[in-house]
Amino acid sequence: MSSLSVRAIDTAQLYRNEFEASVAIRESGLAREDIFITTKYSGLDGLDIATSINNSLKNLGVAYVDLYLIHHPRLAVPDIPTAWKQMELLKEQGLAKPITTLPGGPLDVPLGAISKRLGVTNDQILLAWVKSKGAIAVT
Repeated sequence: MSSLSVRAIDTAQLYRNEFEASVAIRESGLAREDIFITTKYSGLDGLDIATSINNSLKNLGVAYVDLYLIHHPRLAVPDIPTAWKQMELLKEQGLAKPITTLPGGPLDVPLGAISKRLGVTNDQILLAWVKSKGAIAVT
């Protein structure tokens, strides 16, 4: 009998499930590069983006995440260009690979106007990663 192992982990500060995900990651026995970890900046406790991702990495027990999102465009404070620059810095530091914001409201400034390296991603990227691992996506 074969077993199905989940290799894509979706967490968020808002969900408060990062620590529990770290237990599952550790107990899975999988190599870090075989797991796609997503978490989201949720603006909890008024923390800034840099502090929040460091807390998330600590909670998850990893050195980087494969995808870091701003959970909702409203959370890009004080404004989208400033928040996006902070996100780009995380990517440059190797703390997050792709970066993006989830849809849910109109953006006041198109991301292409504030970023030379547009990091917006979508489900197509996740599906390609799942397919490259020979797995079936279940949503």
